[in-house]
Amino acid sequence: MYIQRNVTRIKGKEYTATLLCSKYRKGGKIKTKVEANLSHLSEELIQGIQDLLKSKTVSKFE
Repeated sequence: MYIQRNVTRIKGKEYTATLLCSKYRKGGKIKTKVEANLSHLSEELIQGIQDLLKSKTVSKFE
């Protein structure tokens, strides 16, 4: 899993979507599945999730 940020510009305004995604193979092609929309969360929480995904370990005592 990973965090994907999509930026769209429409009529001078910039919109950002933050998504939690995973990749899988189907018929020899790589597909992306959106697991969750994280756009409504704070940037600190998104950064914490991203750090957790990079470490791939969870400590029960932190």
